[in-house]
This record gives sequence, C-alpha cells and structure tokens, in this order.
Amino acid sequence: MQIEQVVVGNGFGATITRRGLEGLPSTDLSSSGNELARLAEGLGQPIVDYVIPNGYSAGGVFLVCRHDEDQAPAIEYFKLGPGPYYVLTRPFHLCSLEVGKTLRRVLAGGGVLLNNSAAPTLGVGAIAKREIKAGEVVQRGIGGFDVRGEAVRLADEVDHVPIGLLRNTVLKRTVEPGQLITFDDIEIQPSRVLDIIFQQQREAVRRSQPGSGFDGVLLQAQQ
Repeated sequence: MQIEQVVVGNGFGATITRRGLEGLPSTDLSSSGNELARLAEGLGQPIVDYVIPNGYSAGGVFLVCRHDEDQAPAIEYFKLGPGPYYVLTRPFHLCSLEVGKTLRRVLAGGGVLLNNSAAPTLGVGAIAKREIKAGEVVQRGIGGFDVRGEAVRLADEVDHVPIGLLRNTVLKRTVEPGQLITFDDIEIQPSRVLDIIFQQQREAVRRSQPGSGFDGVLLQAQQ
C-alpha cells in the first residue's frame, strides 16, 4: 500500500505529511477525508494517504477535492455535503482485472495509466521488521519477512535504501526493529539502477532548496 501511494503521489505531483503516512483510523470516511484535506491545505500541496476503516467496507479508493464555492448549493443537492471538501469514493479495486485492461490499452497505443514521473519526490524506504545482524542476508525486500516499506520524502531521507533494491543483500552492521536501513548498512554492487536512484535523490534535494525555481504542482484532489 505504501508503494501504491508513492506511485500515485509521484505520478500526480502530490506529497506526504510524514514518513509512513497518517493512516487515520476511520469510522466515517467523510470526516476522515476532511481531516486529510485540512492537512493538505496546511501544506499548500495535495497529499496521498489512506484510512483504516472500522464499520464500513475497505478496499476502495477515494478523492477529497474542492469545487467552485458558488456551486456549493448544487453539489449539496446531489448529496455530497455542504463543502468545502467533497469525498468521492470508488468502493472497490479490481486489481487483477484492471492490470489486464491497462495492458490491452498500452498495446493498442493508448499509453500507460500512470508512471512514477521523471522527477519523483517520494520513495519507499526499507524498515527493519526485526533485529537483523551484521552478515545476515536479506533475501528480498518486497514480500519478505525482514523489512517493510514506508513512504518517505527523497529530500528528507537521502541515504535510505529503497525496499525494492533489497534482494540477496548482505548487511554490514546490525539494524534494530523499526530502523530505516541506509546505504551505509548494506553491501551493494554498483549498477545502473543504483546510479538512477542516486541521481533521483540528488535532484529531489536540489528541487527542495529555496530558490531552485521549482514551485511544485497544485492539484484539486488527494488520494
């Protein structure tokens, strides 16, 4: 889920409020969505995040968005509430079916549905699930029992190891449960993938500096 949110965030120019996201406990999606919208307003930028439902079905996706204030009475007439934020919900996610549909569209020349962007600002860092001692081998990051992923800002966690990079990787020093794994913690061979990761991290840091000329993109919706 953290990986999915990061791809959506990079693809649509959104950010996160903090490492690992908010993950709000929720008994009412409208209230929780409004809370996330207020956090986004405070940042001045759209965010990606999720909620943990209690009392209603999970597994869907939602957007929280604004609309022209003079249209508020008409929107309320359509049962979307008084505003200023409106929660739009798709209460299902048919991943295994939607992948095939996307592949057919690409083969027909329709282009990809979403990509990680040429200038990502978010990544997924590897967090130790348990104590991993120096000399141990992490067989795989994604889907393994040694680490989990948390969304991070590239500019904030420059030395983090992307979870997808961990595969048959030896640790040089012991890491504790909950610790973010850095490149100083692992043995890794030079590769083109590593070059791209370091380049993206440097660019993210550069864009985050004052006076860089990068103002970001402001959307009207949050995932």
